[in-house]
Amino acid sequence: MGAFLACLRCDGTPGLRNQASVPPYFLLLCCVLRYMLQWPGPGELLSRSEMNAFLAQAVTLHHRSLAELRDLEVQQVSARGVALARLFMCGVEMALVANDACGRPVSLACAAPWNYFDGKLFQRKLADSAMQPLLELCDGKDELAARALEMRKCIADGLTLPLPVLSRPPATDREGVGASATFRLPAVDRETIVLPAGASWTLQPKRGVGRAREDGRAVLRRGGGRLKVAGVTVATWSGGPRVGRQEERGFPAVALASSPLPRPPPPPPTATRRSSGRSPHRGRRRDGAVGGPLAASP
Repeated sequence: MGAFLACLRCDGTPGLRNQASVPPYFLLLCCVLRYMLQWPGPGELLSRSEMNAFLAQAVTLHHRSLAELRDLEVQQVSARGVALARLFMCGVEMALVANDACGRPVSLACAAPWNYFDGKLFQRKLADSAMQPLLELCDGKDELAARALEMRKCIADGLTLPLPVLSRPPATDREGVGASATFRLPAVDRETIVLPAGASWTLQPKRGVGRAREDGRAVLRRGGGRLKVAGVTVATWSGGPRVGRQEERGFPAVALASSPLPRPPPPPPTATRRSSGRSPHRGRRRDGAVGGPLAASP
């Protein structure tokens, strides 16, 4: 057992050997979490709230039936949760290899991952860990919260846990509740408008504008101008002061006024050759008589 704990940097924690504090089927969980807390790289690999999510899903896992776990719905699966779950399972795999190399001090029945980890339940607890204490994460049961707290003390023995970071809930399309709720709009650059590829632009006389972007796309400042597509003007706009709530929301106060497409110019007259013969209509009168010097007088 000592060699196994030394492989996971847990040899200086006598609390992990106490089965009253850490049951045998939770030993690998606690060892992997302690190893993640001692990550030598820059930054913190595991925060306090994330460790609470691991412990809460482990202690509540044995109090849920297979049908409840199968029908469990997860509202949101975060990329952070997927990365933590993958990293944790990689640590469990290495712990199983170390357990076999050290003569299996932990039985395979207790070392199986389904004894202490469920992916859907972990995502559920992780989403609530930033806003809920450990007691609420443990379904409001005092005995489960006490078990998770005791294991957390054994894991953090001799270590300094990072302070919890109060973060806002996952970003949604609206903020607030009820009639006072406001909707968050995407931020738009107030200074420039990037035209679609293949479009050209012509600016009205204005100083300090007319500079193109380095990536080849034309950029319009907040002055007036015309939009041309395939050499045809399809829209015109004029600049002006930015007033009203449009400026507050981050949208440029540019008034687009669609103009009708110009009519094509009339075709040029075609040149006709004058024939030397007499026109068939020459000399005819309105009454149908044929005029001319050879015409008979009445």
